[in-house]
Amino acid sequence: MLSVKNKENGQVELIDLCKDFDGSKAVDHVNLKIDEGAYCCLLGPSGCGKSTTLRLIAGHEIASSGQILIDGKPTTTLPPSARGTAMMFQNYALFPHLNCIDNVAFALKLRGVSKADRHERALELLSLVKMEGFSKRMPDQLSGGQQQRVALARALQNQPSVLLLDEPLSALDPFLRIQMRAELRRLQRELGITFIHVTHSQEEALALADQVVVMDKARISQVGGARDVFRFPQNEFVARFIGGHNVFTGQYSDHNEDQISLVGANNQVFRVQGQAGKTPYPHYNFSVRSDLIEIAHQAETVNRENLINCEVIDAEFHGAYVKLNLQTLGENTEFNAQVSDDFFLSEKIQPGDQVWAGWNSSQTWLLHPH
Repeated sequence: MLSVKNKENGQVELIDLCKDFDGSKAVDHVNLKIDEGAYCCLLGPSGCGKSTTLRLIAGHEIASSGQILIDGKPTTTLPPSARGTAMMFQNYALFPHLNCIDNVAFALKLRGVSKADRHERALELLSLVKMEGFSKRMPDQLSGGQQQRVALARALQNQPSVLLLDEPLSALDPFLRIQMRAELRRLQRELGITFIHVTHSQEEALALADQVVVMDKARISQVGGARDVFRFPQNEFVARFIGGHNVFTGQYSDHNEDQISLVGANNQVFRVQGQAGKTPYPHYNFSVRSDLIEIAHQAETVNRENLINCEVIDAEFHGAYVKLNLQTLGENTEFNAQVSDDFFLSEKIQPGDQVWAGWNSSQTWLLHPH
């Protein structure tokens, strides 16, 4: 197989990294270690600092303070060309006057490599991304997905140890986005180099990443494997942003060794898995995944520790499941539950219905107290 991997390993470490723009912090004391050969996704809403962090790693922005280490070497002040990284931009940035093979070979041309040699290398890279049959096409003769493949081949030209991708799938239609997502993961595994991928799509990050870094307001909110971040959010922001979680709040009542009792707005008692510590906080947040909530028309048919009477506000069909938007009776707490399409039809659930929602304490996750 064609070798594109740099002799270095591609480990990235950010130490107390900061970036200020006119007194406003775009990146605020970020500490992060990305292992060599990992697929890391920086995930968060617009303006959270994820793209600025990527540009700092690439050298397209200069840090206000802190350090960037790549394979243990300080690169904070080095130019982009000396960092062992390559950047794939959101708009692909292909030269419109060059065909595919010359776009990919452009860096080699600047280094004085002969046309025959640089075209041979470029064709190998186009083959890697399954675009060898389009080598003579101009960028405007390619679809968005094809342009992305060419841009990816060009980014790999200099044998980077770290490939940086700034929302590479955002311009694609949903079907092509899923297809290219699989292609990126395949390439990363084959090449063995570190990918750092910026996205605001929770689905994209969970599908791709070995390591998910959730950012909010210029800081890191949580770092972990995709499954851990989804199943065990550390705080309210992560639980809400990552999707699939409902966040409830309760006033502390009592606790035993591994459970806390909380009282909700309607004097509803919740049993939540977790430890209160020696000095309990006045209030706690906890999350419950939407797919773990049981729904029934009659309370006695829900065999769960925690039970809420609520109204169905809306129902959204999602193919294999139906998402129910619910509101607890007597207050404005809204939450979601997922039920199978067959269950939804057999139970004849309609907006306006009063139903019971239930879950066990073992299906809850205690969030950092507030």
